[in-house]
Parts: sequence; structure tokens; C-alpha cells
Amino acid sequence: MTIAAASGLRSRMESLDLLANNIANADTGGYKTDREFYSLYTSEAANSGSMDPSQLPVIEKNYTDFSQGSLNATSNPLDFGINGKGFFAVSAPGGTSYTRNGVFHLSPAGTIVNADGYNLLDTAGQPSR
Repeated sequence: MTIAAASGLRSRMESLDLLANNIANADTGGYKTDREFYSLYTSEAANSGSMDPSQLPVIEKNYTDFSQGSLNATSNPLDFGINGKGFFAVSAPGGTSYTRNGVFHLSPAGTIVNADGYNLLDTAGQPSR
């Protein structure tokens, strides 16, 4: 019985961590909600009949919900939104990264960059101007 309580507690803690992260990022442009997929785990020993079968709740996996979020109008002509599927490609230090955060501005070099200063890439993989 103790293991069932511990498993339930662990699942709820993981779920609360996920919820806290979602709330903390609720106003972050382009943020996508993380969700969890629960399942009930029954140990092999319980299935073999050597002990009482206990089903333990576990979070089998986390996944990101990529469904369409809300689009908000701004006064910045370089703020973009994606209606439907897709991502903006930006040139990050480790290579190309993808984001749905469409808040951009002009760099001193005249290229379009995001808040981190990464160049927005065009369809040919070149910095946008």
C-alpha cells in the first residue's frame, strides 16, 4: 500500500511541476503548453499472482501541445504570427532553432532578429532583411 501512495504522490508532484511551468510561461510569446499522459502500471510480480495486483498511477510521458494559440495584435510592424502549423527558423549558436514566438526587431546590421538577437532565417536559410 505504501508504494501505491508513493507512486500517486510522485505522479502528482510531476504534474504540479508541469502546471507550474505552464503558468509561469502563460504570457511568454510562442509558448506551447506541456501536458502529461497518465497510465496505470501493474507490476510483473502482481501479474504472476505472487502478490496482490496493485495498479500504480504513473506519468508515462510528457508532450507539448502544438495546437493553435491566440494571436494578439501589436503596434510593432515586425511582430509576426503563424496561423496554423509551422515555426520561425532562427540562427542560434548551436545551429538553426525553431520558435513560434513572432516578436522581432531590426538589428544594427539591418537584419530581423528575435529578442535573443538571433537572425530570422528566410526560406533559403539566409538572414532576413
